Amino acid sequence: MKAKRFYLYIIISSTLALSGCYNNQATESARDTFESREGIDTSCSYYYFLQGTHAESEGSYSEALQAYQKALVCDAESQIILEKIPVLLIKSGRTNEAVEYLKQHILNYPSEIPFRLMLARLYLDLKQYRLAVQVYNEVLEIDPDREEVLFQLGSFYLQQGKYDKAEKLFLRLLKNKSRLYFAHISLGRLYAKTGNFEKAEDHYNDALLLNWSPELVHEIANFYKSAANFRKLSELYEEYIKTSPYDEYAQYGLAEAYLELGDEDKALEQLNAMRDFVKAPYTIDLIISKLYISHKNNEPAIALLSTLLDTPAASEAKFLLAILYSQDNPEKALDYLKDIKNDFFDFENAIYLQAKLFRATDQIDAAINALTDRIAVAEDRKPSFYTLLSALYQLKDETDHAIRIMEDGIALYPENGELLFELALIFEQQDDSDRAISTMEKVLVLEPENAEALNFVGYTWADQNRNLEKALGYIVKANNLKPNNGFILDSLGWVYYRLGNLILAEQYLIQASQQENADPHIFDHLGDVYTDQGELEKAVESYKQALKTSTDVDFIQTLRKKIENLTP
Repeated sequence: MKAKRFYLYIIISSTLALSGCYNNQATESARDTFESREGIDTSCSYYYFLQGTHAESEGSYSEALQAYQKALVCDAESQIILEKIPVLLIKSGRTNEAVEYLKQHILNYPSEIPFRLMLARLYLDLKQYRLAVQVYNEVLEIDPDREEVLFQLGSFYLQQGKYDKAEKLFLRLLKNKSRLYFAHISLGRLYAKTGNFEKAEDHYNDALLLNWSPELVHEIANFYKSAANFRKLSELYEEYIKTSPYDEYAQYGLAEAYLELGDEDKALEQLNAMRDFVKAPYTIDLIISKLYISHKNNEPAIALLSTLLDTPAASEAKFLLAILYSQDNPEKALDYLKDIKNDFFDFENAIYLQAKLFRATDQIDAAINALTDRIAVAEDRKPSFYTLLSALYQLKDETDHAIRIMEDGIALYPENGELLFELALIFEQQDDSDRAISTMEKVLVLEPENAEALNFVGYTWADQNRNLEKALGYIVKANNLKPNNGFILDSLGWVYYRLGNLILAEQYLIQASQQENADPHIFDHLGDVYTDQGELEKAVESYKQALKTSTDVDFIQTLRKKIENLTP
């Protein structure tokens, strides 16, 4: 036996000498854990432990796991190796084995907490929340004041929105130790979420006193902002900026607070003071320009924006100038819009404004040409531009061309439900209900929860008095998705009318008329229900109400005939 021990020591010494990748301090610390115990072959265990740590550091987890398991044969109660096994199982992707290993170990050593904590963490990662909570509570039965468990369990409840349970655990932490930073900040966040402003502020301030940091200052600032307490926000940032004068986020936040407090002069002073150190001074001019615009002080805004046309803010400056000139000088506004780059964050709105101004100045062809040029460039085109271009062709009564444009857009963006929806509406305007429905059903394949598409198909079927049960299913689903929508309620009433359920038809159509009291078709439907119920006075009253808001000549004639037929 002694010869064997001696031989193992030689191997260990050689391994240490050759393995330069080991950290000497870590190795010494590990060696200290392998103290000699009666009847335990610690040298054997240590040898395989070193072999395992080397394999683990190389990413050879299976090899490391085998080495650790051999080490346990030599020393079945080595804590450091016992803790390595589940970690290696997890790293090897054998999570379920790790769970079973930990459960068995806990059965063997019920008082050992680290393995329970590891198991709880695993359950959380596996989204087995009930089991994780159960294990955490088992730990608290063993050690009721275990800080990391109280915190982890409280954080879990906070994340799940179980604020009462989270609050009790965090307060329990503070009862044991009143100066725990993470307990105070957690309570600050909890009370902020539950709208208890005063308590949130108290705990945030306690956290700040215990562990001041710029990140925490900004979090508290965002809390004050969300609570619309701009006085506190300004005070916080004023104090913070004394020691961190070059924090741009804080400087902007302070200027914003002054603006919200109505102190424009202070805000301008704050913004101008930032010019000397901000990385992008032009952003200051943009903010000041927007400040002028918000107060309808357009002349200084125009002057300031004009100085930004050769800066990285050029596109935004041109867009703002176009907005300012759009009422009084649309041609000048259009001149600014023509060169806006596609990397501008509000590029789509800029193109929409351009089309609107062309239309307002009777330049439909120019609008079409501008949009056609945009969609010809891959980097410029947007799905919405096809809808806009199609609408312009419809203004010219070139419906076939409008349809082709939409089909071109759909070919490029086949997963875009909005384009399909708009094409279905064009077909419906052309009284091509079959193509309208088939196109709208494609929308529903992409977007099964699209309430407008469900309502469109369901109403069309009801209006055509076909597929009524299926139509009812579509419209009921639409109503569940968007309750109290007047047009969906009208569809619901109309499909019940077609099904012969006049009581429900009346109920939903009355609700629809209350939501959309200017829509003549709803009152027309309600009139038809009253007619079939024999309530002729109510029917005439509903038809007359429809006449008040209708502008469709043919529809007006239909309403008048209905009234004549019911009037003695």
